[in-house]
Amino acid sequence: MAADTPLLPVLAQREVVIRFPKYTRYSDRQGAYQSVDWVVAFLGYYPPLAALLKRERNQQRLIRRELKALHRSSRYLLVHFQGGTVVLRRAADTASDRSSSAGKTSSCRWLD
Repeated sequence: MAADTPLLPVLAQREVVIRFPKYTRYSDRQGAYQSVDWVVAFLGYYPPLAALLKRERNQQRLIRRELKALHRSSRYLLVHFQGGTVVLRRAADTASDRSSSAGKTSSCRWLD
């Protein structure tokens, strides 16, 4: 799983948690590179700080840009968007999996 900074403490008990947006791939115990199955971002965390701090504003932009790129690549599907939280799941290589998320992105302002 890849998650941005405010979510890492909550997810710390998972076997693999890496910092998003910097990484979406990791090296497993055998040394092979793997893509994360899930990407979680809490973009609702940044707006109050972004108005005041350039670093937070830049972080929010970077996260949003990376989320869009992952989603547009069709490698990740939007599975949840609510209250500033965006959850993407790695797409399986099946047509039924890709079509199951059709239309959901219209309600996600972070991916527009």
